[in-house]
Amino acid sequence: MTGWNKTSLAVLLLDIGLIAPAVTFVGLHGVTPFDGARFQPGEPMWSQKGVTVTPLEERSNGLLRGDEVIAVEGRSMESWARALFEAGTPRPRWQVGQTIRYTVTRGDQQMEVGVRLTNYPFNIILANEWGTILFAVISQLVATFVFLRRPDDPAARALLLWASGILSATTWSFGLQISDVISGIGFWLYKATTFGSYMVFWSAGLHFAFIFPRPPPFVLRHSWLIRAVYVTPFVVYPLYLAAVFPTAINILDWLERWSAGETALAAIYLALIMAVAIRNYSVNHDPLSRQKIRWVVFAAILSGGGGLLVWMLPSLILGHPIIGANFLGLLVLPFPLAIA
Repeated sequence: MTGWNKTSLAVLLLDIGLIAPAVTFVGLHGVTPFDGARFQPGEPMWSQKGVTVTPLEERSNGLLRGDEVIAVEGRSMESWARALFEAGTPRPRWQVGQTIRYTVTRGDQQMEVGVRLTNYPFNIILANEWGTILFAVISQLVATFVFLRRPDDPAARALLLWASGILSATTWSFGLQISDVISGIGFWLYKATTFGSYMVFWSAGLHFAFIFPRPPPFVLRHSWLIRAVYVTPFVVYPLYLAAVFPTAINILDWLERWSAGETALAAIYLALIMAVAIRNYSVNHDPLSRQKIRWVVFAAILSGGGGLLVWMLPSLILGHPIIGANFLGLLVLPFPLAIA
């Protein structure tokens, strides 16, 4: 295969490795029962007493939007959260059609709600979250096409990792559910994708910005820089978690703080991507290179700047974004289209 070498094959294997946990997460939900609600992506979910859920379809005798689940089958959510870090904890095996007793706080009242388990509604998820899923799928198609055409091109490899990272992290659009926390495996697959793959997405994006359309001299002179781009989030984030742990009231409160660190890292990487792309355009005087960069820079400013202003910064300052996930998907869609 012309253009293929060990690095190309390694990137392809890493690409498969990134997507595998997401496929496992989706497959898990295809064979396990669903309680009708999830933790709404982009909104606060954890509290010191429980988790806030959003039903996909509200029923008068079931969970309602804004319900805070504080216990399941008499066991507190704090206890289930602690079990996430305890190997060998017994886990219940629920079945479709079974009714599970949830203790919820609704307004000022605490009540028991019988939740009947059903099959996972993939059709409703796709209808509700089509924007972010569309962005991930188009990005993967574009990046795969470019990579197969130019497997020996470092920028094409970085682009493939970028796309695979966001495709894997699209488990975020499906959201966590109570059974993911109780089973443990669903929770950790979710975190492996919505943090691990998500950070590869941002790291590969910065890698691409550094070397497209060709690496500048300072990148060639300092080969460690690209490695640092990928390693840094996986060093900084555990340090952040360790730093905030002593100040957390309990495990649920600690889990609530995880998303702030993830969003802050993503915002920093997005700002760096925009800055590097603009700098590359401004210092590159070759007409052909400027033509290649022009569309990418324009898309980076439009998609990245918009995402930073209406999603990431509001999430950090207000605790929630000011646009919906579908609009976010459309907002960032110009970037893969510009690459195409």
